[in-house]
Amino acid sequence: MKDKRLAIYVGAAALVIILLGGGYYFLSSQKSASRDVSEIPPEISEQVIPTVLPADLGLALMLRSDKKALKFEITNIDGIESVDYQISYTKEINGEEVPEGLIGEIKVKPGDKKIAIDYREFGTCSSGVCRYDKVVSAIKLTLKIVKTDGKVLQAEDSIEL
Repeated sequence: MKDKRLAIYVGAAALVIILLGGGYYFLSSQKSASRDVSEIPPEISEQVIPTVLPADLGLALMLRSDKKALKFEITNIDGIESVDYQISYTKEINGEEVPEGLIGEIKVKPGDKKIAIDYREFGTCSSGVCRYDKVVSAIKLTLKIVKTDGKVLQAEDSIEL
């Protein structure tokens, strides 16, 4: 009988130790997780990119006559090394509005007077057959401009259909 009681006491003590250890581990891991997030410097978690006005770049957006494609050009390219662009809009599919985008990069070559892209289609084309999106928003162009001195700038413009 004494052995049975001793086994129960030892089991209960082991259970209490396991529960206390698990609780301590849980609480300490929660504390360190919240501390890690708060210790991130704000300059790392949020990067603010200076903006430039589209007019300062000589930026021109042009819709094709059927309004199913867009092109743009930048005429003030002094000091620009490259431009990453994103064309974004909202399209309708089966009554739902879905975001859509096109991306690309333009490298400035020595002697270039301007940089431009040809028309980018709002949809997909394959084997000469195009399926155009039903665009239901303004077309937005976002540019990330990398200067030759390493400085990065951003510009945005939009055009209504």
